[in-house]
Amino acid sequence: MPGGLVNAGLAVSGALNKPATDLGIVSIRGGDVDALVRNNFQVNQSRVFTLGGSDLMLFSALTNIDAGRGAKTSSATPPPVLKIKNGQVYYDYSAAVSGSGIAALTATGGTPGTVDLFAPYGEINAGEAGIRSAGNINLGARVIIGGDNITAGGVTSGAPVADTSGLSLSVGGVSDAASTGKTGDQMAQAQAGSQSGENPDSFLPTFISVEVTGLGNEDEDEKKRKEKSL
Repeated sequence: MPGGLVNAGLAVSGALNKPATDLGIVSIRGGDVDALVRNNFQVNQSRVFTLGGSDLMLFSALTNIDAGRGAKTSSATPPPVLKIKNGQVYYDYSAAVSGSGIAALTATGGTPGTVDLFAPYGEINAGEAGIRSAGNINLGARVIIGGDNITAGGVTSGAPVADTSGLSLSVGGVSDAASTGKTGDQMAQAQAGSQSGENPDSFLPTFISVEVTGLGNEDEDEKKRKEKSL
């Protein structure tokens, strides 16, 4: 089992005299990012990105994965690199990074990468920074927090889904109530028509129930019959 934890950024921004480009874990021109820890994997105010269409996998064996509270608008743009390709000189800005949290993007082109996050005994928290992928996202944890801050260009599996079962029950109840009301209106109209003489057979009971509560005094009747016989 792996040991320790990973803290990819500071809990409070501005506490370390380093440029934004030096904070976090970023794969720029291809190459997967894989991390296995025993305890927490915390991003805090920083980022864990792949920008070349590569995959990103984080695994916390016993505790949690937290995407952090960094700003989505934060940017890290290092000085451009002067390059020569096919006899042409140009500046490479591909190392520019925008946003925080956990993401597999395609800033330099290529096939979209996949984000795999697993915390089988803990929680995955998208935080304020969020979890993003130009491709698919696969999540596995006991608890997933911030599902509305998880976005994927492909398929997301393992994230919580809004429960619409209550809505279907409510719709069914409204439908039943409407049906019952309609039946009651029809019966009232039929009864009104029968009372006005327009259609006397339009409102007839389906059956008549009669309940007998008594048949007289049996002893008194027997006494009278005996007196008559004498």
